[in-house]
Amino acid sequence: MEIIGVDKDGFFATYTVNNQITLEHYNPDHERFWTTALSPKTNDGKSAKFHCVEMLKGDLYMLSYNTTGNSTRVYSQKISHNGNYAPDIELIAQSNKGDNVLMAKAPDDAAFAVAVNGEDSHTISLFSHELVPRWTSTIKYKGNAEELLVQPDGTTYLLTKAPAAAPATTAYYLYQFNSETGKSSELVLGHTEYRPIRAKMAAVSGNIVAVTGYVSPSNSVASHNPEPIGTFLYRIDKRHFQDRFASYAPFSKKFISEYKRLKPDNDNSQRLRNLHLDKAIPTPDGGLYLLGEVCETENRAGTFVYHNNDILVIKLRKNGSTAFTTSINKLQSGTNMQNTIRSYFAAVVQDTLRILYLDFEFKNQADDKIAMYSPRSSLKTPVMVSVHPDGAKTVKPLHTTKTGSAHGFYLRPCSAYTVNNNEYIVIGMGPDFYRYGRMKF
Repeated sequence: MEIIGVDKDGFFATYTVNNQITLEHYNPDHERFWTTALSPKTNDGKSAKFHCVEMLKGDLYMLSYNTTGNSTRVYSQKISHNGNYAPDIELIAQSNKGDNVLMAKAPDDAAFAVAVNGEDSHTISLFSHELVPRWTSTIKYKGNAEELLVQPDGTTYLLTKAPAAAPATTAYYLYQFNSETGKSSELVLGHTEYRPIRAKMAAVSGNIVAVTGYVSPSNSVASHNPEPIGTFLYRIDKRHFQDRFASYAPFSKKFISEYKRLKPDNDNSQRLRNLHLDKAIPTPDGGLYLLGEVCETENRAGTFVYHNNDILVIKLRKNGSTAFTTSINKLQSGTNMQNTIRSYFAAVVQDTLRILYLDFEFKNQADDKIAMYSPRSSLKTPVMVSVHPDGAKTVKPLHTTKTGSAHGFYLRPCSAYTVNNNEYIVIGMGPDFYRYGRMKF
């Protein structure tokens, strides 16, 4: 389930059951106005693969794509606010064969970009909020496209990861596309001593874009999933693209020593090999929170069980040095059908990082006493962790909320949608129903 956008009449959301995607409109009281089944098509009536529904300046568009022969084509179809399809299906982008399609919109919805990862090139197109083409640019393929970012003026960035066999000095490529012409500039990201292995982009300010993530030793083999040993940060000013600032920093030895001592691995493997980079969240002081989650997949007699465990939080200063490192220790597991009750929600509210997740291990009772609880229990209490600017943490079990006291009614933290910096729409689901609610700070 995914919330698409908010307007004066409520909000829109999609959900998928048995491969059927459905779009719904809810009023401000979270009561459903209407629902419509989505059936993406090409402009010649063939089936297309659903990608997403986007809201741009209040208008809804269904985006899909189709790969036939040696070409991938991306289509848009407008949907009215009463759930009706517009008759026209527009071809908005195409590239040579490739099934990796990325989309991104500017924070103010004024611009929208599509990138198609082809076999030997990337094709990037920028549109207005009405999906009127502004430019299309093609660059040579040097790695898989991982992230696309659009700034309010239309300046567009594409982050690509080089193949595993590439040297550490060329681990990633960042491309900047001019807002008016689409002319591209290339920046190589890498180091002689460290290999960037996981990366995220974030818009730090109007002109500054950051690329940050984890590094391993430069002699490590990327395809062997090496354990990260530190972080990196590039700060790029769009007005001086090549004059980037770069910083590399090792993980805190004290934190890693304590973390591994207190949370030993059952099989003595390197726990942090499974540290997945989730989010890079800018902070008011110009720094970043780097959030990663320890995730593993286990095969139990043919049934795959997914584990979403500890969250590692690293606060990076503006210059790339580490202000502090801490962890939120949790154990969550389940099948793929339970994916939305695992993981977590995170946002910076004023100067404090808020993290919300479901506790699978303990029952937080009304008198704040904690008792061991079965991970299979039908009651999983939401827990709010506040990470303060100095690294101190406060933990608040939300056992008095509806989802903290009702058996079988689970909050879906990772599905939360940002209304503004202090308000979010969240989803709760029971055995045969679901509900939307508001979370405010």
